[in-house]
Amino acid sequence: MSSHYNWCLTDSLRGESRTNRKLDALPPMGVIVSQLKHCTVCRSNLDQHHMRYRIYCCKSEPCLSALVPYKFKLKPLTCERTKQSHLYQHDQHFEASAPDQRPQLSLAMKAAIRELVEKDVKPARICNELVDSFTLSTGAVPALKQIQNFVYNYRWSTMKNTDVLEDMEEIAAGSQLLDDLPDTTPFTFGYILDEDGAQELGDCSDDDPLVIGITTQFLLKAAARDPDVFVFYMDATFKLVTCAYPVIVCGISDAARQFHSMTFFITSQRTAVQYSHALRSLMDIYKVVVGRPFLVRYCMGDAEDAQANGAE
Repeated sequence: MSSHYNWCLTDSLRGESRTNRKLDALPPMGVIVSQLKHCTVCRSNLDQHHMRYRIYCCKSEPCLSALVPYKFKLKPLTCERTKQSHLYQHDQHFEASAPDQRPQLSLAMKAAIRELVEKDVKPARICNELVDSFTLSTGAVPALKQIQNFVYNYRWSTMKNTDVLEDMEEIAAGSQLLDDLPDTTPFTFGYILDEDGAQELGDCSDDDPLVIGITTQFLLKAAARDPDVFVFYMDATFKLVTCAYPVIVCGISDAARQFHSMTFFITSQRTAVQYSHALRSLMDIYKVVVGRPFLVRYCMGDAEDAQANGAE
């Protein structure tokens, strides 16, 4: 426990739902510490299980605007095995003449929003879903701006859903092919590296287009077959990403008419330049992973000139 906090035990709650209801009833709180520690909630811990150690800081306007050295903080200790929680409090809320009464997103609402975001539901529709799912009155509905901020933060921080070039370069830097990478872990390829080893993905313009491939070693190794027994496919789609970028899907179809994906290329345009670069990148990464060239005898693709020219 931190020495500069004067913690006082305020509640002992059994069950995750009771703890969530207690936290939802408090003013807006932000997590500043969250980690696993040796459980001290249970009287005995012979099996060395853990507890979730969190510290919340009050984010209400009265507390944030108050000129006090220490604002209200809450420390829940939740056993990972029994879900029993001990709640400790430091300091008091700064009371203002007009406390903030704006509706806040509860933990249950946030969990529901995460599920809807992963289904690509828009914030306005999410707001309506919350009203129906939680039977909210008009005055209890969180502001649309608040829902939008939560949605955009979750998309960016957790789902890595971004079309900002710097963010994409950071993702690519952390997902390169390494010697100890498991066969089923995705990695990116198809871009060039500068003198410092940094990724150059292109700025999505006609002069400097974006082409980035995504695959796994397992998918590439599964395509190591006799070229007489499969057909190589190359197809473009717009339904695999939420930022409207075209995706080139490469794979093979076997004698049983089953399709096996090999790679996915996110591109900024669909011209012969992108198709040619994607095919070259596929051939190069296949040789690195499998150890021999990728031989193709039969090929099928879209009926468009750009793809045919790129293949040639």
